[in-house]
Amino acid sequence: MKGDGIKNAIIESVTGYRDDTILLGLKYNECQGQGCKVPKVELVGKILHIVEVDDRNELINKAVRVKVDNGLVKQIGNIINNKWVVLYKDFIKGGENA
Repeated sequence: MKGDGIKNAIIESVTGYRDDTILLGLKYNECQGQGCKVPKVELVGKILHIVEVDDRNELINKAVRVKVDNGLVKQIGNIINNKWVVLYKDFIKGGENA
């Protein structure tokens, strides 16, 4: 799909939800305001570690790399080091995240 691959991105916003998930507002090349829902608390902690910050509010304006596949952000990585968090490892029938 056009626009797939590894992109440099900026985290523009972080919004929290009641169910311990966050929504990252990402801006990269052909996409501004791309929402990326991070569904599990342990993934949020991994993203903080990968981006090298202590609090989710520190994520705003941080540069990251994203791996986009079929228009979806599937991984978030450190802008310099080859460290990645896989958001969507496997999909089961119906497109649900495993």
